[in-house]
Amino acid sequence: MSLIRDLVQADYSVVEELLYSNHLGDGRFYDPEGLDVIVAELRGSVVGVAEFQLHCDFGHDIGREAHPGEQTFLLAMAVAHAARRGGVGRALLAEIARRAQEAGHTFLALVPQDGGDAADRQAFFQACGFTLYGPAGPGAAWGCPVSEILAVKGTAATAGE
Repeated sequence: MSLIRDLVQADYSVVEELLYSNHLGDGRFYDPEGLDVIVAELRGSVVGVAEFQLHCDFGHDIGREAHPGEQTFLLAMAVAHAARRGGVGRALLAEIARRAQEAGHTFLALVPQDGGDAADRQAFFQACGFTLYGPAGPGAAWGCPVSEILAVKGTAATAGE
């Protein structure tokens, strides 16, 4: 069972390494300024991270008419290779969905990153209920109702709010 909690400064170096090893970071000093960030901890070690913006109107800002309006936007999520397929990614998504629901949002959105592991990332998000909305192509947005993510029974514990 993983513990999901808010990022603390002591996590920065581990988070940068997690992002970099998942082809999502540049290997430089990690700076989460302006982001909401949570981590997953398993047996005392950080094994997952999710960066998001709790309040975002990404879809309407760029003319996606089918977009439901203000939502929570997932920017990046990474799980250590050794911790994959253990529910860490789903626990991170569930915590983001819980926070989104508390903020009055009903929709999660993301744009899966390209590059290494892109196919695996897309398969994971599809398995979690995310679907493409709007035109397909580079930078295509995916979304999922918060209720769908929360309907999946998870085993993650949360703390540190």
